[in-house]
Amino acid sequence: MGVYHTFNRDFHLVKEKKVRELIKQLGIHTILIGVDGATTRDKTAFVPTIILNNGQGIVLNYFYQDPEKNGALSNDKLFPYVERWLNNFHDRWSIPYGKRIEMIFDSASADLRLVCASRLPSRYVCTSYSQKNVIQMAHIVQNAFSRNTLYVLDESVFNWMTNRVEFNKHPLVEQLESVIWDEKGKGFDNSIPNDVTDALTYSTAFYFKNPNSLYFPKRQDFYERGED
Repeated sequence: MGVYHTFNRDFHLVKEKKVRELIKQLGIHTILIGVDGATTRDKTAFVPTIILNNGQGIVLNYFYQDPEKNGALSNDKLFPYVERWLNNFHDRWSIPYGKRIEMIFDSASADLRLVCASRLPSRYVCTSYSQKNVIQMAHIVQNAFSRNTLYVLDESVFNWMTNRVEFNKHPLVEQLESVIWDEKGKGFDNSIPNDVTDALTYSTAFYFKNPNSLYFPKRQDFYERGED
């Protein structure tokens, strides 16, 4: 059984039209961006989750850098692309530039966190995920999907290094469906990429580790099958 077996692409993927309706109807309470950084072989991912005012979360368009495809980039050279993505993120979803955004980094991405903290405005609060526990964090994400408190924008990933949409490629969904435990069941099988799902867990676990967030009283099922 996969680590994130409660994720169902037929239910948890939501079209942009519906996301915009929800933002307009409910409003955004909190914005969280989970970050999993790398330098050479591994990928770098910035995965944003908006928490609506009814307590449910939606993962929006994320930043994804594959060094095997685009070439390895230092954190200094990577940052301008991240900044462009962030500016586009604000404009696309009409997010005020003064709104506080929590960026939660993998503790192993300290250098990238320092670069972002020093170059981004102070409204971006850059912290490391404390007391990292892989099994516990995975369970939090499982619960968020199983209780329909977390959804994902249904959209192919945009490559900010080439300025092109990579059609029919959604690394987050691919990893949600493929990541498995290792033989001991205490960590992930390293033969399967988990960069984007790791970034998701940092933001999701940061918010949903509070049990009350999973039982938000105004939760509703907003998925409507067949919507464009």
